[in-house]
Amino acid sequence: MSPTAYLSRRSRTSAVTALACLAFAAACTQGVVGQPGTHANRTAPPSTSHTYLGIRVEPVAPTHAHALDPPVAGFLAASTAPDRIWIGSAHGLAWLDPDDGTTHLVDGKPGVGLAVAGHELYRAAWAGNDVSRYDISDGQAREVARAPAPSPLYIAVSAGGLWAADHDHGRLLRLDPRTLRITKRVTIGSGAGLGTAGMVWLGGHLWVVSKRDNSLYEVDGRTGRPVSRVDLGGPVGDDITLTHAGIWAEVDVNSDDHPVYCLVDPRRHQVVAHVNVREAANITKDTAWMIAAPIVVGEQLWIAVDRYLVRLDPDGGWKPDRVLELPTPITARFALSAFGAVWIYSAHPEPSVIRVDGAALA
Repeated sequence: MSPTAYLSRRSRTSAVTALACLAFAAACTQGVVGQPGTHANRTAPPSTSHTYLGIRVEPVAPTHAHALDPPVAGFLAASTAPDRIWIGSAHGLAWLDPDDGTTHLVDGKPGVGLAVAGHELYRAAWAGNDVSRYDISDGQAREVARAPAPSPLYIAVSAGGLWAADHDHGRLLRLDPRTLRITKRVTIGSGAGLGTAGMVWLGGHLWVVSKRDNSLYEVDGRTGRPVSRVDLGGPVGDDITLTHAGIWAEVDVNSDDHPVYCLVDPRRHQVVAHVNVREAANITKDTAWMIAAPIVVGEQLWIAVDRYLVRLDPDGGWKPDRVLELPTPITARFALSAFGAVWIYSAHPEPSVIRVDGAALA
C-alpha cells in the first residue's frame, strides 16, 4: 500500500478507535497480536547530523507543519459528515475544519474528555463534575443534555454502552446515553488516591486504567464487572490507546519519572513489550508525563513526544526506528491521526494545536 493511498482523505474514518478495533480484530484472527509484522519505508534516508534515541533525525519542513490558533486547546477527537476535529479543554469546546484550518468556539464550559458516536459528541468534565451530550449532525455542536457526575475524567461510548471514569473515587459510572443519568457505579481496583482513567472498547468489553493499583482492567461492557486484570508494573499515566498491536499504556517502571510505553496483549492478558521514546535530557518535572499515546498512520505506528514524531518498528520489538523533528518547540500531550494528517495538542510552552501533513511521514 502506498503512502498516498493510505493517507488519502477518501480513506478517512470517523473515529481512530473504530479503526484500531477493526485492525486489532483482524490481527487476532491471524494470530499476530504483539508480534513482528511488515513495515513500510524501513530505511528512510537521514537528512541531518542530529540524533535522538540514537537515530538520525529528519526535520519536518515548515510547509508540512502548521501551527493553528484555536480558541481553546486540549483533547482531540474526529468526526465526519461534516468533517471536524473536536477540541475539549477545561476552558471550553471548539471545533476545527480540517480543510481550511479555521477554528470555532462552541462554548466556554469545561470538559476535556471526548467521545464521538455518529452524530453525537459526549464530554466529561473532571473539574466541572458533570457530563454532557452534543448534537453535531450539522457540524456546529448543540448541547442537548447535561447531568452531574462525580469527577469524570474520560468518557467512552460504543454499542455496549456509555461509561465515564470517576477519577477521584476509583469507579466506573454507567450512564444513560440520552439523559446521562448515572445508572450504575462499579468500583475498579484497590487502594487510595486517584483511580480510574483512560478507557478503550474492544468488542463488548471495556478496558480501563486503574492508577490506584497500577493495573489495566478488562470489564464486561454491560455490567462493569471486572473479568481480568493486568499488572502494569509501576505508576501509570492517565491514557491508554488501542491499535492493531494491542493496548498501550504509559508506565513508570523504574519509578524515576521516566515513563515508557508498555504494550499489553489483551488475549494473553500480559505485558509483551516496553518502549522508551524519550531521552532523559528532555524530561522536566512539568513534562515528565506529557507523551501522546501511540497513533496509527496508515500501516505504521507513531508516538508524538516533545517536538518529535517517533515511529515504532514491529520487526524490532516495537523499538523506535525513525524520528521526525517538528520545526517549532512543542510538548506533545495528545495526538490524533485523521483526514490525511497528524493533529497534535501541545501543552508547553503555550497550549496549541499543530497539524503535520501526512506527506511528512511517508
